[in-house]
Amino acid sequence: MLQCWNITGDNNFVMATVFQSVKDLQSFLVSLGEYGQTFSSIVLDMPYRKHLQEPWRRQRALKELKP
Repeated sequence: MLQCWNITGDNNFVMATVFQSVKDLQSFLVSLGEYGQTFSSIVLDMPYRKHLQEPWRRQRALKELKP
C-alpha cells in the first residue's frame, strides 16, 4: 500500500496500491472482502501529475514488491 485516505460517502477509504499482477490484486481484494464489499479501479495514467512525480517514489514502490 502506497497511500490510504479516509473519505466521506458510500466508501470508507481509498487506498493506492501496487501489485505485480492482476492475480495478486485479486487475492488482495478477496482478503479485504472478508471485512465487507470492495470496489476497485485501476489507474491507467495520471496526465496532470505525471510531471510532478519524483522518480524515487516509483523506484521505491517497485522495490517493495520484490520478495
